[in-house]
Amino acid sequence: MPERRLSKQPVVQPGRRLVCLGIVVLVVVVAIWLSGSGGAFALSQTRINLANADVFAAERWLTLAESLGADSAESAFLHARIYRKLGELDEMAASLKLAREAGFSHSKTQLEHLLARAQSGDVSPLESKLSALLVAGDDLPEICEAFVTGCLITYRLDEALLLLEKWLADFPENAQAHFLRGRIYEYRSATEVAESEYRAAIKYSPRHCAARYGLGRLLTDSAPKDAISQFELCADYHINPQPGLVAVSRCQRLLGKLPEARQTIERAIASNSENLELAYRLLGEPTETAASQAPAEYGHVLLAMNDLTGAEKWYRQALEANPNDWRTRFSLATAQRQLGQTDEASTNLKRVEETRKALAACDTAIDSLRVNSEDVEARFLIGKTLLKYVSERQGRIWLESVLRYSPSHEGARELLATPDRSSGPSSN
Repeated sequence: MPERRLSKQPVVQPGRRLVCLGIVVLVVVVAIWLSGSGGAFALSQTRINLANADVFAAERWLTLAESLGADSAESAFLHARIYRKLGELDEMAASLKLAREAGFSHSKTQLEHLLARAQSGDVSPLESKLSALLVAGDDLPEICEAFVTGCLITYRLDEALLLLEKWLADFPENAQAHFLRGRIYEYRSATEVAESEYRAAIKYSPRHCAARYGLGRLLTDSAPKDAISQFELCADYHINPQPGLVAVSRCQRLLGKLPEARQTIERAIASNSENLELAYRLLGEPTETAASQAPAEYGHVLLAMNDLTGAEKWYRQALEANPNDWRTRFSLATAQRQLGQTDEASTNLKRVEETRKALAACDTAIDSLRVNSEDVEARFLIGKTLLKYVSERQGRIWLESVLRYSPSHEGARELLATPDRSSGPSSN
């Protein structure tokens, strides 16, 4: 076949090309709708977007599917799946009940319950069925994602990587698989591999906000200008722009662009705080820090501008939202010391030093888990430390993992028997 030369092809103006493409897409959509298969098509797009971790695009397609008369049982099931991915487990259970009542597969609704437990860190029930599920081959991306997410939460990284290899062998262009692989290598400080995986996730799903946020996080210190580009796109695409804007401000501050950093963080604080915890969780960040991120960054900007009184004010606000943020507490002590508030600064520095020592002891436990993920005492040490110094939720997850390996562990049982505490009073 003779080679086709681009110079011989007719030139089409970009605007005209877009119009033509729009007409083609419209004709296809209308044809699908008139054929009566519009609902099925929209359901398939719902599943595709769920597989790429674009939950809100999936939700939009599902709404369209229902308006086109899609199967009510499958629609209810997909609503349940969306709720599961959003962490709204009561709503998930109610939708699964509706799906069963409408005739949806009982085995699939039961599996969804197992996936919910797995993604929350309780992987054992799913793990016992994993081999059979992988052989069956149905819903593999969802099964793999839930299992890998649960392994990440409980630091079972080797098992997570093994399953990711199988997942990517069957679905090499799955953005979520590349993202999760990037997270694991970031945990292991293999930053070059992590960066490659985040870029692969973005290649296959350009609106993958968590991958852009993760890539920006890796680039913040080494290439803050490049990081800003990723964080700005994250702010544009995500359900809430605040996480991306806070990160942009951080990069601008590191670049010494303090007036720009101040403008950006003020935009972040002025933005809508609706769904803020969810926004951070979908980026793979701890929800406990969501409300403290913006005020803490504002404090950092003002401290860099030598506005000590303003910095102190915003650091206090950040610590009201998250008293366990020891880094912000250290910055508050720095501002207080320069303001002459030596007693308060000393109190805060003592608390910071106590936290640092406790967390340093956890480093040895993490090293032990890299060798043996079933090291119960290492898990217990991490759990009780997180419970006291970092996060009630994270601490309980680790303590529950202790009981999965050693159901009679007295220390874990005793700590888990105590009522859930609030973050406790802050000593700002």
